[in-house]
Amino acid sequence: MKVNGFMLRNALKQLAEEVKMLREQFFTELYAFEGERRDPEAFADEIALIESKIVRLQVAQIEYNSTVQIYANSVKMCLAQAVKMVGPASRETAMWRSALHDNRSFSIFRDPAEERAVPVLTPHQVRTYAKSALKAENSLRSAIAKANMVEMELDLDPELFE
Repeated sequence: MKVNGFMLRNALKQLAEEVKMLREQFFTELYAFEGERRDPEAFADEIALIESKIVRLQVAQIEYNSTVQIYANSVKMCLAQAVKMVGPASRETAMWRSALHDNRSFSIFRDPAEERAVPVLTPHQVRTYAKSALKAENSLRSAIAKANMVEMELDLDPELFE
């Protein structure tokens, strides 16, 4: 079946939400009023079936993300690597952005009457680092979005996407 990264991700989200809802309802299946028929085993089997679909899709996603190649920040890598790198890149951007508004130098001192810490970087240097970090993060995000549109033939049952 031809799939792309968005199809895999959306199918996984859908199934995860179904499992979450079923798990929330499971405990009501353990109790019944007189005359009611409950079947917690069948309910648990349904959850297990959906969980097995999730596993098959996750394995397909690993194959997809390991196969699709991208360029981000002038470096060729597989989509899986880019996905793992975007988190640290985002945290680095946030770190530099917060440094733009940092006023700690007034509270970092050895002896209040003697010596206060002074900034090591100028505001211009901090802005330059922040822009550079944001550019690197955006390069990864753009490459990931583009890569997720690549279609690939994978041995998957179309039923997994219903």
